[in-house]
Amino acid sequence: MQDPEPYLDARGVELQSFFDGDHPAVLDSEHRARVNFELFYFAIEDERKRFVDNPLAHCGRITDPVTYRRFRPDAGSPRIDYNEQPYFFESGVSSAVFAATPDSFLVPKYKMPMLPPDAPVTRER
Repeated sequence: MQDPEPYLDARGVELQSFFDGDHPAVLDSEHRARVNFELFYFAIEDERKRFVDNPLAHCGRITDPVTYRRFRPDAGSPRIDYNEQPYFFESGVSSAVFAATPDSFLVPKYKMPMLPPDAPVTRER
């Protein structure tokens, strides 16, 4: 997967820190955590470490990398750590499919539309 920070920077996107909305997140790989396809940004490294140490306590709903269905993982959700990143699954079947060929599920099969640089940025709430 390509790092998203150059795209975000080119679009002028600014995000608030995941844990502290009063501080801007630093948009680089040192301040980013990934769970499945979702990205989380932080103002300081300690926040990122706190998140990475216990992603289930913080991540909310995520996308199963096999089925693309959104779900909220819990302590009973199947988990596979691959390439130093946690992947959670909505079922054992989904995790077994991933385990057989994990590289084929690292990048979503859909693409973000490429917008012209002057297109307005909208944010989902």
